[in-house]
Amino acid sequence: MVKLKNPQTNEVKEYSTGFSFLVFLFNIFLPLFRMEFAIAGKVFVLIMVGGVVGSMLGSSEIGVIIFSLACGFLYSKWRIKRLVDKGMVPANPAAKKWLDDNGIIVMGDVTFTEEAVPAENSDADKETKELCLSTAKEKANVKDDENNFVPPPPMK
Repeated sequence: MVKLKNPQTNEVKEYSTGFSFLVFLFNIFLPLFRMEFAIAGKVFVLIMVGGVVGSMLGSSEIGVIIFSLACGFLYSKWRIKRLVDKGMVPANPAAKKWLDDNGIIVMGDVTFTEEAVPAENSDADKETKELCLSTAKEKANVKDDENNFVPPPPMK
């Protein structure tokens, strides 16, 4: 999955980067439904080429199936490239790396906002850990630091 951000609305969406079963099953109809006419044209041409190649080899159905598999693998990359060309930008460094690795060029400077990461060793974390530890000792019959048996607290 790749996270892309719309710079005008700051909306972030995740897009799949793997095999598209929907394009494999429905071929041209998925890109047409999503109003991606250029991608629909590519899928149509590949399926037609698959039919011709398959008919030369004896079975047009096998050629169509093989080229449908190819479309399933290529569709996600084509879609993400189209979205980047329309102005979407990567939302995090991992998305930028995926785009770079796949040869998709992002125009302009891209800055990433740091996601909120809880600070380690904060006072609230220490209190929570101590509370959990004391609760665990109370619930179980454990031995303390001096190896003495500590009975559970009386029931109220």
